[in-house]
Amino acid sequence: RIILTSWMETDTAEDAESNGDGNSLNEKPETVKLTKGGASIRVNSSRIYGHVVDRSAALDVIRQTVKTGRLQKIESSLLSRCSSVQFLAENWSNPHFGTSLLQVCDNLGVQHLHCVEAFEPFPYYPAIGNNLSVNAPERFLTIDRYLNSHEALEKLKSKVLLVAVHQTGLSDSLDTDYESTSECFDDEINDGQLYSLLDINWNSLMEQYDRERILIMMGNEARGLSLILRTAAHVRVRLPSDGAGVGFDQEVLVGSVLYSLFQSGVLKPDLCELEPKLVNELYAKWLVRVSVSAPRILEKNGWKAYFDWM
Repeated sequence: RIILTSWMETDTAEDAESNGDGNSLNEKPETVKLTKGGASIRVNSSRIYGHVVDRSAALDVIRQTVKTGRLQKIESSLLSRCSSVQFLAENWSNPHFGTSLLQVCDNLGVQHLHCVEAFEPFPYYPAIGNNLSVNAPERFLTIDRYLNSHEALEKLKSKVLLVAVHQTGLSDSLDTDYESTSECFDDEINDGQLYSLLDINWNSLMEQYDRERILIMMGNEARGLSLILRTAAHVRVRLPSDGAGVGFDQEVLVGSVLYSLFQSGVLKPDLCELEPKLVNELYAKWLVRVSVSAPRILEKNGWKAYFDWM
């Protein structure tokens, strides 16, 4: 492996050796000088780096320490991320379902996950081991946490189509703040029109309600959504079932709803367009996390202060 220790600009004759003051972080070199062999390698831009993501000395150096295939995977994944479709999980308690949600969001490109944690933290099985922890989906998602549903609604309701997912086969809640989802979704309850997931037209709904984003909301595995979120929902969706059992579990519903959005073209790559600042932050985070040499490089060159989230 080539060890990178310094960088230089093409329009200067002298090597711009970092002095550790961190002032060169935002400069944009065209080449990186390598001590091994005394060669200079041009740091090429990509579809995202140097266009959506601003170039910097630190990122130029760190990019050279990541294998080409891994770097391409990171950049293509970030380019395919979606901002206009987001997911809210309210008071989930089963770590198996929580882990499945993280994986589905990561694989379909849903960047924003919102977790209401009124009773306990959002549950999932954390990755174990160095290799697994690098690739763990929770490390690549933007997860916002809320103490209650009121707080979540206040932040998210603006210009967002609120979609409540019909969870079948739930028992009555023991909590006074909740009602059973089965009762809530009786036909006489007028808290959002009910649509079949097989027939729904997502684009028409967004135009009808004049919304720019969609927030899919799913509640606790046993209790369903709280009354405040069910009442706030513009529409409800359900996955039809002819079975005699209790219906679909959380992970089936999550995958079905998000894949329906993906197939309809609503879940599309738009994070770079809608949130370029976040894309810059994510690119730096993802790059540093997959580079073994990154912590040492940042420390040596005085760049670590710019990455205070490490």
